[in-house]
Amino acid sequence: GLSSQYPGESGFKGSVSLNNGRYVSFKFPSATSDYAFKNGKIDLVNLRAVLEGTGQFRAEQTTIRLGNERDRFSGRIEFSESSFNLPRFEIESAGMRGELRFYPGSNAKTDWDGNVFISSLKVRSQRAEKISMQLASSSDVVRVYDLRGSAFGGRLAGSLFLNTGKADSLISSSLILEDADVSHRSKAFFLKRMEVAFSGELGRGLIPQGEEIGRAHV
Repeated sequence: GLSSQYPGESGFKGSVSLNNGRYVSFKFPSATSDYAFKNGKIDLVNLRAVLEGTGQFRAEQTTIRLGNERDRFSGRIEFSESSFNLPRFEIESAGMRGELRFYPGSNAKTDWDGNVFISSLKVRSQRAEKISMQLASSSDVVRVYDLRGSAFGGRLAGSLFLNTGKADSLISSSLILEDADVSHRSKAFFLKRMEVAFSGELGRGLIPQGEEIGRAHV
C-alpha cells in the first residue's frame, strides 16, 4: 500500500507485498518490503523474499536508481547488509553487499552486470570468507566470473556459467583451491592445489545433476 507524500516534496512511501514473482526459471512465491520513492530513486528497507523450495533472501537496505538520458544503464540496484539462507542445500551467508546495473538488451530483454561481496558463506559444515565475484547476464545466459575468496586457510577462485533458456537450465562451473589445510581430527593434510569442474543441468528442484571431475595436488 501507499502512504502520504513527503510534505512539500515530490515522492511517496509505503510498503509493498508481492506474490508469485518470477525471473526466468526461478520463482519467488512472496516478497515484502518498506519503500520510499524520492528524487528518482527507490529505497527498500527490510526486503524479504522467499525463494521457491529453497530458502530466503534478506536485504536491510537496497537502493534502486533509475537511469536517465545521460546514463548508459537503465537502472542500478545497490544493496548492503544482506544475506541468503538455503536450508535445502545447507547454505548460509552473511554480510552481503553489491551493485547490479541494468541495460536495454535484445528481443525486449534486459541485460545486467555487477559485483557482489560476501563476508561469510557456509556450505554444510564448510566455511568460506571474503568472497568477491563479478556477474553478467545477456539474453538467457548468466555468468559468474573472477570469483575469489578464502577457504580452509587457502585461496579460492572459480567461475560459473548458467543457460536459463531451457526448462532444465544448463550449468557448468570451475573451482580452484590452493594452499589449503584440510586436516581432519588428528590427521594433518594439506592441499597444494585442487581443481573441480562440473557440467550438467539445473532442474526445477534447483539440484544440479551432471558430471563432476576433480584433480588434487598435495
